[in-house]
Amino acid sequence: MTLTEPTILRTTTAADFLATVPAVTGFTARNSIVAVLFRDKRSCGAVRMDLPRDERTSSYRAVGTWLAANLGKLPSRTGARVDGVAIVIYTDETFAERQGTPHLELWRAVEPKLRRAGVTIKEAACVAADAWASYLDPGRPRAGRPLAEITESSAALEAAFHSGVLPDVSGWSELPPTDPELAERVHAKITELLAYGNRLDSFGIAREASFDPVALAERLVAAGERGENIGPGELAELNLIAHSPASRDVLLIALAAGAEHGELALQQQLEYLDRQAETGETFDELAERSLAERPPSDDDLFLLGRSRVRPDHDRLVTAIEVLRRAAAHAPASCRAGTLCILTWMLWARGSQSAAARMHELAAQCDPNLLMVETLGWLLDSGYPAWAFGQPEPAQK
Repeated sequence: MTLTEPTILRTTTAADFLATVPAVTGFTARNSIVAVLFRDKRSCGAVRMDLPRDERTSSYRAVGTWLAANLGKLPSRTGARVDGVAIVIYTDETFAERQGTPHLELWRAVEPKLRRAGVTIKEAACVAADAWASYLDPGRPRAGRPLAEITESSAALEAAFHSGVLPDVSGWSELPPTDPELAERVHAKITELLAYGNRLDSFGIAREASFDPVALAERLVAAGERGENIGPGELAELNLIAHSPASRDVLLIALAAGAEHGELALQQQLEYLDRQAETGETFDELAERSLAERPPSDDDLFLLGRSRVRPDHDRLVTAIEVLRRAAAHAPASCRAGTLCILTWMLWARGSQSAAARMHELAAQCDPNLLMVETLGWLLDSGYPAWAFGQPEPAQK
């Protein structure tokens, strides 16, 4: 599921409202249930869930139970409680195939649970591949209403002005297709770096490899923002850095929060390494003892989603795409760390369904990795604080 801070847009009809949902939520969705949250008359957030994978009544009721149990508990951006919701079901199915409104039984399972929970239902609609309809309209046409009522709505232009280019978060639940040739080159680069500790420069001369996670993060984000493909050398370096506990957190913080925060995290990790040489403790043991001995720093809280700053939205989206490409082309033995960073990024973005899926893949690669366990706790703890508050974005 995905939770975001929305843009406020005024609407008067159901079609107007549906035209603004992508701008309000900050993403486009497919085969999803999107719950737009309200406090009084204003939207104050959104939750996205994958559509159930089957059409069993028990699965439909589970969706309704979760929504009813949790929507009222979620604070709005101002800290006040959510008291209303608009449900939009997006589906690739069609009214023609269903001979009526798709996922009507799902809505019928969800609606009574929301009403019994005291949540006001502002709107409930289905947007299918060929038409749309409001579940609350008893006179809805069997074939649905034209999608042009949404796309050509008076609110659509205003929404497009506010939203710009939006990510399709439903695609984040799976890794992109693997290019076998690129995967082979990434594997060769990783093997070269691990076996010889050096890399070839542009003149073919072997140089000692020196990994700088902060500099790498800045290069990756800059290339991603320019729309450039990341080459095998940097993909290999990313996967190797993510494979090491000492550098993984630094790379994560640098990708999400920028170079300044990354450098602070790097300095802390170097101090840990010095202490490790003195005490013989593992990196994880040192980190755990350090947290017990002192109040958590803002970077510690950042990793837990409880800091005063939040990641920059555009930077997060860029990092997610880079990490997806890196994980898709990493050998299985060197993929878990990258998947862990990707899991955190998706969780920080509020994409809980996709984060849970990447966490599952990371656990399959290395079930004993401590960060896999830590991320499991983080996902179970709910949403990061910045999903609701309005702290300063981390500086690039």
